[in-house]
Amino acid sequence: MHGPSEPVVGKMRVLQLGLTLPKQDRWTTPDDQISPTRNHVPVTLVDVRLEPGASMEQSIPLSHHGFAYVLEGTVRLGEKQTSVGIGQVAWLDRPSTSEGQGALRIASVGTVPARVLLYTGERQNVPIAQHGPSSATRASTSCARTSGTGADPIDASDARG
Repeated sequence: MHGPSEPVVGKMRVLQLGLTLPKQDRWTTPDDQISPTRNHVPVTLVDVRLEPGASMEQSIPLSHHGFAYVLEGTVRLGEKQTSVGIGQVAWLDRPSTSEGQGALRIASVGTVPARVLLYTGERQNVPIAQHGPSSATRASTSCARTSGTGADPIDASDARG
């Protein structure tokens, strides 16, 4: 965890998302934020909880790229209704246009409730190089991965690199 915080009592999950800042904001002075967050790029984080058989649609700007991470249950994502289970990541399609809004349908399947974290953010269109816990931009390296809306879900343990 970064910055000052209260001790945690009991169990908790920590999911950390690193964002690439626009070039003009790369040297912005960091600060510890408690609430509300102040982002330099548009991002969306939705914690979706669905009872068995329930579904919902989340509006997403077409200029965003993102992924869904399943914490509980099994869901079907997108028009292809790709099945994604606990601990799997599903990457969203990159649409051919970046103007307007799209929608992602998330449906809970199975007999237990589902919980999915949906992360999206505005693409910065810069290559990313990652090694260990640090990321940087590098002209010669790109680790962008696209595999279609929910297509080819991968285990989170395999999502590195």
